[in-house]
Amino acid sequence: AGPGGAAHEAACLIVPQGREHEFVFATACGLRQVAASAGCRRLIAARLNGRQGHTFEGGVEEVREELSATVVALSPAGAGSIPFVTPGESLGARRVLAEGETSSGERYFVEECEEAGSRRTRRLVFGSNARVVQTEVVVGRRKRKTKILAHLASAYHVALVAGLAAYGALRRVCLVGVGGGALATALVEANPEVDLTLIELDPQVVDVASRWFGLDLARRATTVETRDGLLAFEEDWEPPFDAVVVDVDAKDPRLGISCPPEAFLATDYLRKLRRALAPRGLLAFNLVARDRDAARRALLRFAAVFPHVATLRPDEDDLNCLVFAAADADLDALKARLRRWLRDDRRRPDDPLGLAPLIDKLSLLHPPDPT
Repeated sequence: AGPGGAAHEAACLIVPQGREHEFVFATACGLRQVAASAGCRRLIAARLNGRQGHTFEGGVEEVREELSATVVALSPAGAGSIPFVTPGESLGARRVLAEGETSSGERYFVEECEEAGSRRTRRLVFGSNARVVQTEVVVGRRKRKTKILAHLASAYHVALVAGLAAYGALRRVCLVGVGGGALATALVEANPEVDLTLIELDPQVVDVASRWFGLDLARRATTVETRDGLLAFEEDWEPPFDAVVVDVDAKDPRLGISCPPEAFLATDYLRKLRRALAPRGLLAFNLVARDRDAARRALLRFAAVFPHVATLRPDEDDLNCLVFAAADADLDALKARLRRWLRDDRRRPDDPLGLAPLIDKLSLLHPPDPT
């Protein structure tokens, strides 16, 4: 429901294909903002299921004709004329490139979405939480072939690269949770000499990452371990890792923390990760929390194991929050290292990923507020 004194009793918002995951369309808070902007008491949001092959070539009028009766039924009595609105001039386009089941039986989709300005993004989406994009990369055309561009579409991936780059030279890195492989590829591009170990429970996910998202499994310094990330650190790793990155999603979207699963935040597991790190090693977690209290409890667990804990949120509306934990960290030194890394490498003269502004958002949390 929108604000009082609204211009319309009801309005129907048609969410463009490919933008369903954005904060403004995927959350109640975001939709309330749309309702206030549209000046309506009740906002009815319609998401288009292009995965069934429907192209919606008729645009807004086609959707209006199909949904009019349903929208009227959902509107307050006597609502009168109900406007159908959509941001921009296009409903977007979605094409499913592949679909199947992982080894655990979960449905997945690889899809390409065309947005304004003809930008195309390729995405990996799981059926258990279809409104959340697991992996997203930008694709382009070169010599009549599709090319995965060296560009991260997900802001939290960029933030992860920023944090790792700022920490210094990382020779051995372990990534728990491969997903579409975009982060693994970015880490190699940022540091071509890195010795990268990938831990992924599902071999089908690794295949999808290689086939559709450009993950290079033939690279000699990349090792793939098909195993449970929770059990992978029961034994000691020799030599230890300079960094361990955990990016694993929970399959139940109703949870207060949807990434990672609760077991990955257990104090005993965090202690095992610390043992797997070199003395000045860095632990990085992708934390997605809709429940502030649950997020605060998670940060306290990190602080109980690591002397230094910091967070980095790409922007205010992003649910992804990067947690960095280390035995030794200096915020000013981290920022200086990142700027030196950007300056000294000729391949990054213009900071194409926008890493420098992100690192200014890094804030140390230890010691945590006990209240």
